[in-house]
Amino acid sequence: MDRTAQQPDALKGRIDVRLDALMTNGTARDGLVAQAMRHALTSPGKRFRPVVTLLTVQQFGGDVATAIDPACAIEMIHAASLILDDLPSMDDAARRRGLPTTHRLFGEDMAILASIALVTRAFAVVTATTGLANDTKLGITARLADAAGLAGLVGGQEIDLRCGPELNDRQALRELNRRKTGALIGAAVDIGLLVASVDGPRADKMRDAADHIGEVFQTVDDILDVTADQASVGKDVRQDGDKPTLVSVDGVAATRNGARFHMEQAVSLIDGCSPVAPALAPYLRTVFEPHLDG
Repeated sequence: MDRTAQQPDALKGRIDVRLDALMTNGTARDGLVAQAMRHALTSPGKRFRPVVTLLTVQQFGGDVATAIDPACAIEMIHAASLILDDLPSMDDAARRRGLPTTHRLFGEDMAILASIALVTRAFAVVTATTGLANDTKLGITARLADAAGLAGLVGGQEIDLRCGPELNDRQALRELNRRKTGALIGAAVDIGLLVASVDGPRADKMRDAADHIGEVFQTVDDILDVTADQASVGKDVRQDGDKPTLVSVDGVAATRNGARFHMEQAVSLIDGCSPVAPALAPYLRTVFEPHLDG
């Protein structure tokens, strides 16, 4: 059992170590697909989603050690989605996390196979997690599948690829953001709640907070796409082009104000849950607030 509160940097370090181990122990060590998987999964990143899961577990006094593998599964789903998002048929990106995108290094064919393999590996990792009841594993698996599918990442990407003038509306854009970005962040919080056995009003507050976190995350990403350079964010910028975003609809200043609102709503809801280890709200401020000034 591991119920000692740890800071986000320490949790991220544990995730990085475990991701490396899961790629070494659970997959073929050679071959282009395995190499592409490792490149996409273990390249330097914030590990925002798995850290949110572990901080949610901590917040309610749960066992962080038991949550490590489900948190890593979330990162696998996220990495798989980035591989696809970067493909020439999607965003045609050249850089991700400061490195060449997976398809640029290994080819489109190997990149697609690596994405599929990461998704299947994620589900295998959850089912093999020790210390969790089978019902909890089923709940985590169902939540990941929902976030990755038509109701989440896939559905959001479809809207993003085929969007037209009808998307030039705040509510429509928020629905896009909810699926493409918010769904996996919501799953990250939900999985933390499942591991910590939290339900009822406190879980409802946390799910509402997750909705606001998703809004902040995507809004900040849209802002950085028009205000940052590739070196500072580690990926291609000016990628949205003619696609409508909250920035293109409302402008940078108003979009920042909206992000601040969602940030404060998230923090208020999280703090209202009387956390045992209150590190999640400060972590969100550390991640987002530097991009909300200007």
